[in-house]
Amino acid sequence: MSKKLFEESFFPRRHLLAFSGGPDSVYLLKQLHSFYKENLPQHVELAYVNYHDSPFVEEEEKIVLLYQERYGLVLHQKDVRREECEGNFEDWARKIRYSFFRQLLSSSLLDDVLTAHHQDDSIETYLLQKERGNLPLHYGLDEKTEVFGYPLLRPLLSVTKAEIYHFLQEEKLPYYEDCTNHDDHTKRNLLRKASPLPERDSLLLEMKRRNEQLSSLFPRFRKWNNVVPFSFYDSLTEEEKRRFLFFFLDENLKSISPERKEGLAQELFAFLHRKADGCLSLPEKVLYRTKAFFFLAESIAEEDYEIVVTRPAVYQTLFFRLTVLDSKTFHMPSFPFLMRNNRREDKIETDLVSKDVHTFLKRQKVPFYYRKSYPVFLFDGKILFVPFYKDILDGKVPLDFTWPETDPSRSSPESCPYPGKGDTSRPPDGR
Repeated sequence: MSKKLFEESFFPRRHLLAFSGGPDSVYLLKQLHSFYKENLPQHVELAYVNYHDSPFVEEEEKIVLLYQERYGLVLHQKDVRREECEGNFEDWARKIRYSFFRQLLSSSLLDDVLTAHHQDDSIETYLLQKERGNLPLHYGLDEKTEVFGYPLLRPLLSVTKAEIYHFLQEEKLPYYEDCTNHDDHTKRNLLRKASPLPERDSLLLEMKRRNEQLSSLFPRFRKWNNVVPFSFYDSLTEEEKRRFLFFFLDENLKSISPERKEGLAQELFAFLHRKADGCLSLPEKVLYRTKAFFFLAESIAEEDYEIVVTRPAVYQTLFFRLTVLDSKTFHMPSFPFLMRNNRREDKIETDLVSKDVHTFLKRQKVPFYYRKSYPVFLFDGKILFVPFYKDILDGKVPLDFTWPETDPSRSSPESCPYPGKGDTSRPPDGR
């Protein structure tokens, strides 16, 4: 074999090889054996999913067991049945397969997953991306990526399918040819039949050029991991915005498939078109949007709360932590007093111009995601104190919002209503 598939840094690692007994995975296993030699069982374990999706699965399983025994390898096998699938079989099988890999990596001392995708697979993926108008993070297949939170490596992307078949014939290595690879119902199989990829070199150069263009964008994208100001987002072209949203979701929602992320990125693009307060539920998290920025946070129930403050102490709610040193800090005559979230009918019993609490919060530019949980302080049933939001940011009121985990109004200076504020390290001044 003339191509160098593995670097020396590859040697100490332990790999889970996705193995089906097909020509590609048999070829990769043989190359691993040539690299590790007698140490192969210490470095490679096999993972095989039998979908029972054809009458010939027994032949497939025999090939898998043949190589497991030949090289003395640990084999992890999972059996599922195609009739259990609801919806698209390819998507279902992919989720089954990669969930199985994740389970194995979390329970075994393995470093990564190896798959036998080759150069033809990468070019076919690129052609499908072009046909569908996808805006991926990488054109074709990437040699190193992350799936469901674990590293996935594709060492064969420099090897053609023809080279694989030639090698197997020369070495007289048995393999199982999956009959579903000739199913004309899938786009990829139709593409394989339509053309033997005669423009291989020009397609590879085109992929390389487009991936280089993408790589120049990513350093700009990485500056905004979670809290994204519209001052940055609006500086992007429409295509860059769509790419950024896919990148943003890929960074923050690791367990979602790339196909699902593409659909979600389209939803986000439409949602963000109007710069107004609002939120959009996503798998696992919620996207919050203000006029100045947007961010992802864990969803949290908007629950009413009431806390009787009887003495100096630290009081914790789902939304914030309050350090009480003196009742006078909160304009309370004495202990005890009541702290609760504001309610729709609330009126302030002081000489403030804005008596209505909700009007007061809006005029104070309290972010909409804090308004339902924002505290009011009562004595003898009357609201005597509602903190100025600026005073919280300035540290004059010892209240620290703990949700979301990173407060965008503090962590994103461009978008903060009061730029440069947010130092809560000093004690309250007793205003």
